[in-house]
Amino acid sequence: NTRNDEGLHLAEFIHNELAQNDNLNPSDIVVLARIRVDDVEKRIRDAFQNKEIKIRNEARAVGGIAIQDLVKERIYEFLIAVLKLATNVRVGSPFQVCRDIVADVRGIDINTDRGHSDSLVIVRNLVEDIGSFIGSRGPNEISMDELVDRVLTKITANEFLRAYREYSGGDRFMDAVAGFKEFIRECTNESSTWENCISNMEGNDSVRLMTIHKSKGLEYHTVIFLEFNDDSFWGNEDDVNVFFVALSRAREKIRFSFTKDSRGFNNVGTFIKNLQDAGVKFLSP
Repeated sequence: NTRNDEGLHLAEFIHNELAQNDNLNPSDIVVLARIRVDDVEKRIRDAFQNKEIKIRNEARAVGGIAIQDLVKERIYEFLIAVLKLATNVRVGSPFQVCRDIVADVRGIDINTDRGHSDSLVIVRNLVEDIGSFIGSRGPNEISMDELVDRVLTKITANEFLRAYREYSGGDRFMDAVAGFKEFIRECTNESSTWENCISNMEGNDSVRLMTIHKSKGLEYHTVIFLEFNDDSFWGNEDDVNVFFVALSRAREKIRFSFTKDSRGFNNVGTFIKNLQDAGVKFLSP
Protein backbone atom coordinates (compact mmCIF):
# COMPACT_ATOMS: atom_id res chain seq x y z
CA ASN A 1 0.00 0.00 0.00
CA THR A 2 2.80 2.46 0.83
CA ARG A 3 6.49 2.92 0.09
CA ASN A 4 7.24 2.14 3.72
CA ASP A 5 5.36 -1.16 3.34
CA GLU A 6 7.45 -1.86 0.25
CA GLY A 7 10.69 -1.72 2.22
CA LEU A 8 9.30 -3.99 4.94
CA HIS A 9 8.02 -6.48 2.37
CA LEU A 10 11.28 -6.63 0.43
CA ALA A 11 13.35 -7.09 3.59
CA GLU A 12 11.08 -9.94 4.64
CA PHE A 13 11.24 -11.51 1.17
CA ILE A 14 15.06 -11.39 1.01
CA HIS A 15 15.39 -12.65 4.58
CA ASN A 16 13.25 -15.68 3.74
CA GLU A 17 15.06 -16.33 0.46
CA LEU A 18 18.43 -16.40 2.22
CA ALA A 19 17.10 -18.60 5.02
CA GLN A 20 15.66 -21.13 2.58
CA ASN A 21 18.67 -21.39 0.27
CA ASP A 22 22.07 -22.09 1.83
CA ASN A 23 23.77 -21.55 -1.52
CA LEU A 24 22.33 -18.05 -1.93
CA ASN A 25 24.42 -15.12 -0.68
CA PRO A 26 23.24 -11.52 -0.17
CA SER A 27 25.53 -10.45 -3.03
CA ASP A 28 23.55 -12.74 -5.37
CA ILE A 29 20.59 -10.36 -5.03
CA VAL A 30 20.24 -6.92 -6.58
CA VAL A 31 17.57 -4.28 -6.05
CA LEU A 32 17.18 -2.10 -9.14
CA ALA A 33 15.63 1.35 -9.19
CA ARG A 34 15.00 3.51 -12.23
CA ILE A 35 16.00 6.75 -10.50
CA ARG A 36 16.65 8.31 -7.06
CA VAL A 37 18.68 5.43 -5.65
CA ASP A 38 19.85 7.49 -2.65
CA ASP A 39 16.21 8.15 -1.71
CA VAL A 40 15.43 4.46 -2.05
CA GLU A 41 18.31 3.56 0.27
CA LYS A 42 17.09 5.95 2.96
CA ARG A 43 13.59 4.55 2.72
CA ILE A 44 14.40 0.84 2.94
CA ARG A 45 17.58 0.90 5.07
CA ASP A 46 15.90 0.56 8.48
CA ALA A 47 13.72 -2.34 7.34
CA PHE A 48 16.78 -4.19 6.05
CA GLN A 49 18.80 -3.48 9.18
CA ASN A 50 15.97 -4.85 11.32
CA LYS A 51 16.33 -8.11 9.39
CA GLU A 52 20.14 -7.94 9.75
CA ILE A 53 20.57 -7.61 5.99
CA LYS A 54 23.35 -5.38 4.71
CA ILE A 55 22.49 -3.30 1.66
CA ARG A 56 25.11 -1.54 -0.43
CA ASN A 57 24.14 1.51 -2.45
CA GLU A 58 26.38 1.15 -5.49
CA ALA A 59 25.43 4.65 -6.67
CA ARG A 60 26.69 6.32 -3.47
CA ALA A 61 29.74 8.51 -4.01
CA VAL A 62 32.97 8.02 -2.06
CA GLY A 63 35.67 10.60 -2.65
CA GLY A 64 33.63 12.05 -5.50
CA ILE A 65 33.17 8.79 -7.41
CA ALA A 66 30.28 6.29 -7.26
CA ILE A 67 31.13 2.92 -5.74
CA GLN A 68 29.83 1.14 -8.85
CA ASP A 69 32.32 3.13 -10.98
CA LEU A 70 35.18 3.01 -8.50
CA VAL A 71 35.34 -0.80 -8.34
CA LYS A 72 35.78 -0.96 -12.13
CA GLU A 73 38.86 1.29 -12.13
CA ARG A 74 42.19 -0.41 -12.89
CA ILE A 75 43.90 1.35 -10.01
CA TYR A 76 41.20 0.07 -7.65
CA GLU A 77 41.66 -3.49 -8.97
CA PHE A 78 45.41 -3.17 -8.55
CA LEU A 79 45.30 -1.78 -5.00
CA ILE A 80 42.81 -4.36 -3.76
CA ALA A 81 44.87 -7.16 -5.38
CA VAL A 82 48.07 -5.96 -3.68
CA LEU A 83 46.24 -5.69 -0.37
CA LYS A 84 44.90 -9.23 -0.69
CA LEU A 85 48.34 -10.65 -1.45
CA ALA A 86 50.00 -8.69 1.36
CA THR A 87 47.43 -9.85 3.93
CA ASN A 88 47.11 -13.40 2.56
CA VAL A 89 43.44 -13.02 1.60
CA ARG A 90 43.31 -15.17 -1.54
CA VAL A 91 39.75 -14.49 -2.67
CA GLY A 92 39.41 -14.18 -6.44
CA SER A 93 42.58 -13.97 -8.56
CA PRO A 94 44.70 -11.28 -6.87
CA PHE A 95 48.04 -12.54 -8.15
CA GLN A 96 46.92 -12.63 -11.76
CA VAL A 97 45.37 -9.14 -11.53
CA CYS A 98 48.47 -7.71 -9.87
CA ARG A 99 50.90 -9.36 -12.29
CA ASP A 100 48.93 -8.35 -15.39
CA ILE A 101 48.73 -4.70 -14.35
CA VAL A 102 52.43 -4.65 -13.42
CA ALA A 103 53.18 -6.04 -16.88
CA ASP A 104 51.01 -3.35 -18.49
CA VAL A 105 52.56 -0.40 -16.69
CA ARG A 106 56.13 -1.68 -17.06
CA GLY A 107 55.72 -2.81 -20.68
CA ILE A 108 56.60 -6.42 -19.87
CA ASP A 109 55.68 -9.32 -22.16
CA ILE A 110 54.74 -12.08 -19.71
CA ASN A 111 54.54 -14.61 -22.55
CA THR A 112 58.35 -14.66 -22.69
CA ASP A 113 60.54 -16.40 -20.11
CA ARG A 114 62.30 -13.13 -19.26
CA GLY A 115 59.03 -11.21 -18.98
CA HIS A 116 57.44 -13.89 -16.85
CA SER A 117 60.43 -13.91 -14.49
CA ASP A 118 60.69 -10.10 -14.29
CA SER A 119 56.99 -9.68 -13.50
CA LEU A 120 57.19 -12.28 -10.73
CA VAL A 121 60.13 -10.49 -9.11
CA ILE A 122 58.36 -7.12 -9.21
CA VAL A 123 55.14 -8.52 -7.72
CA ARG A 124 57.02 -10.44 -5.02
CA ASN A 125 59.07 -7.42 -3.98
CA LEU A 126 55.98 -5.19 -3.93
CA VAL A 127 53.94 -7.63 -1.85
CA GLU A 128 56.81 -8.25 0.56
CA ASP A 129 57.27 -4.51 1.09
CA ILE A 130 53.56 -3.87 1.73
CA GLY A 131 53.33 -6.99 3.89
CA SER A 132 56.27 -5.74 5.97
CA PHE A 133 54.63 -2.33 6.34
CA ILE A 134 51.40 -3.90 7.58
CA GLY A 135 53.13 -6.50 9.74
CA SER A 136 50.83 -7.97 12.35
CA ARG A 137 48.68 -4.85 12.56
CA GLY A 138 44.97 -5.01 11.83
CA PRO A 139 43.12 -2.63 9.52
CA ASN A 140 42.17 -0.32 12.40
CA GLU A 141 45.85 0.16 13.25
CA ILE A 142 46.96 1.29 9.80
CA SER A 143 46.86 4.68 8.09
CA MET A 144 45.18 3.90 4.80
CA ASP A 145 46.65 7.02 3.22
CA GLU A 146 50.15 5.80 4.11
CA LEU A 147 49.36 2.31 2.86
CA VAL A 148 48.11 3.48 -0.56
CA ASP A 149 50.89 6.06 -0.94
CA ARG A 150 53.47 3.38 -0.19
CA VAL A 151 52.12 1.18 -2.97
CA LEU A 152 52.25 4.12 -5.36
CA THR A 153 55.94 4.71 -4.62
CA LYS A 154 56.60 1.25 -6.10
CA ILE A 155 54.22 1.38 -9.07
CA THR A 156 53.78 5.09 -9.67
CA ALA A 157 50.93 7.28 -10.82
CA ASN A 158 52.95 8.33 -13.88
CA GLU A 159 53.28 4.70 -14.92
CA PHE A 160 49.51 4.26 -14.78
CA LEU A 161 48.97 7.49 -16.71
CA ARG A 162 51.31 6.34 -19.47
CA ALA A 163 49.94 2.80 -19.67
CA TYR A 164 46.18 3.39 -19.66
CA ARG A 165 44.42 5.76 -22.03
CA GLU A 166 41.56 6.46 -19.60
CA TYR A 167 44.07 8.07 -17.22
CA SER A 168 45.99 10.07 -19.82
CA GLY A 169 44.04 13.29 -19.27
CA GLY A 170 42.16 14.95 -16.44
CA ASP A 171 41.94 13.93 -12.80
CA ARG A 172 40.39 10.49 -13.17
CA PHE A 173 43.36 8.62 -11.72
CA MET A 174 43.68 10.79 -8.62
CA ASP A 175 39.89 10.79 -8.13
CA ALA A 176 39.94 6.98 -8.16
CA VAL A 177 42.82 6.90 -5.66
CA ALA A 178 40.98 9.34 -3.38
CA GLY A 179 37.84 7.23 -3.70
CA PHE A 180 39.77 4.08 -2.78
CA LYS A 181 41.22 5.72 0.32
CA GLU A 182 37.85 6.96 1.53
CA PHE A 183 36.12 3.67 0.77
CA ILE A 184 38.69 1.52 2.56
CA ARG A 185 38.54 3.83 5.58
CA GLU A 186 34.77 3.33 5.69
CA CYS A 187 35.10 -0.44 5.42
CA THR A 188 37.84 -0.48 8.06
CA ASN A 189 35.51 1.12 10.61
CA GLU A 190 33.33 -2.00 10.45
CA SER A 191 36.16 -4.54 10.38
CA SER A 192 38.39 -6.23 12.92
CA THR A 193 40.37 -8.27 10.39
CA TRP A 194 41.77 -7.69 6.91
CA GLU A 195 39.56 -10.46 5.61
CA ASN A 196 36.47 -8.64 6.89
CA CYS A 197 37.70 -5.31 5.55
CA ILE A 198 38.26 -6.71 2.05
CA SER A 199 34.94 -8.57 2.18
CA ASN A 200 33.19 -5.29 3.03
CA MET A 201 34.94 -3.56 0.13
CA GLU A 202 33.82 -6.25 -2.28
CA GLY A 203 30.32 -6.32 -0.80
CA ASN A 204 30.30 -10.10 -0.37
CA ASP A 205 27.73 -9.97 2.42
CA SER A 206 25.57 -7.18 1.02
CA VAL A 207 22.52 -6.97 -1.19
CA ARG A 208 23.29 -4.62 -4.06
CA LEU A 209 21.21 -1.50 -4.74
CA MET A 210 21.82 0.31 -8.03
CA THR A 211 20.31 2.04 -11.01
CA ILE A 212 19.22 -0.09 -13.92
CA HIS A 213 21.59 1.79 -16.21
CA LYS A 214 24.62 0.80 -14.12
CA SER A 215 23.53 -2.85 -13.96
CA LYS A 216 24.27 -3.33 -17.66
CA GLY A 217 26.70 -6.19 -18.20
CA LEU A 218 26.18 -7.62 -14.69
CA GLU A 219 24.25 -10.72 -13.66
CA TYR A 220 22.55 -11.79 -10.43
CA HIS A 221 20.64 -14.81 -9.18
CA THR A 222 17.68 -12.66 -8.14
CA VAL A 223 16.67 -9.28 -9.52
CA ILE A 224 14.12 -7.08 -7.74
CA PHE A 225 12.46 -4.26 -9.69
CA LEU A 226 11.65 -1.53 -7.18
CA GLU A 227 8.90 1.08 -7.68
CA PHE A 228 7.36 -0.60 -10.71
CA ASN A 229 5.01 2.36 -11.14
CA ASP A 230 3.98 4.68 -13.95
CA ASP A 231 6.41 7.40 -12.82
CA SER A 232 9.37 5.02 -13.17
CA PHE A 233 8.54 2.84 -16.18
CA TRP A 234 6.77 2.86 -19.54
CA GLY A 235 6.80 6.62 -20.08
CA ASN A 236 8.52 6.33 -23.47
CA GLU A 237 10.43 3.97 -25.75
CA ASP A 238 13.62 4.47 -23.77
CA ASP A 239 11.87 3.19 -20.64
CA VAL A 240 10.97 0.01 -22.51
CA ASN A 241 14.63 -0.50 -23.44
CA VAL A 242 15.71 0.15 -19.86
CA PHE A 243 13.16 -2.37 -18.64
CA PHE A 244 14.61 -5.12 -20.81
CA VAL A 245 18.16 -4.25 -19.73
CA ALA A 246 17.08 -4.86 -16.14
CA LEU A 247 15.10 -7.98 -17.02
CA SER A 248 18.14 -9.64 -18.58
CA ARG A 249 20.25 -9.22 -15.42
CA ALA A 250 18.46 -12.14 -13.73
CA ARG A 251 19.70 -15.74 -13.87
CA GLU A 252 16.96 -17.41 -11.82
CA LYS A 253 14.35 -15.15 -10.30
CA ILE A 254 12.67 -11.78 -10.84
CA ARG A 255 10.54 -9.89 -8.34
CA PHE A 256 8.40 -6.84 -9.16
CA SER A 257 7.33 -4.33 -6.55
CA PHE A 258 4.93 -1.40 -6.83
CA THR A 259 3.03 0.77 -4.38
CA LYS A 260 -0.42 2.31 -4.36
CA ASP A 261 0.77 5.65 -3.00
CA SER A 262 2.87 6.37 -6.10
CA ARG A 263 1.75 8.09 -9.26
CA GLY A 264 -0.29 5.34 -10.85
CA PHE A 265 0.21 1.65 -11.52
CA ASN A 266 -1.71 1.12 -14.74
CA ASN A 267 1.53 -0.19 -16.24
CA VAL A 268 1.31 -3.23 -13.98
CA GLY A 269 -2.11 -4.15 -15.33
CA THR A 270 -0.96 -3.69 -18.92
CA PHE A 271 2.21 -5.67 -18.26
CA ILE A 272 0.28 -8.58 -16.74
CA LYS A 273 -2.20 -8.59 -19.63
CA ASN A 274 0.65 -8.71 -22.14
CA LEU A 275 2.18 -11.65 -20.31
CA GLN A 276 -1.15 -13.48 -20.19
CA ASP A 277 -1.73 -12.80 -23.91
CA ALA A 278 1.71 -14.32 -24.58
CA GLY A 279 0.70 -17.51 -22.76
CA VAL A 280 2.44 -16.99 -19.44
CA LYS A 281 0.66 -18.92 -16.67
CA PHE A 282 -0.02 -17.22 -13.32
CA LEU A 283 -0.37 -18.95 -9.97
CA SER A 284 -3.57 -18.25 -8.08
CA PRO A 285 -3.03 -15.92 -5.08
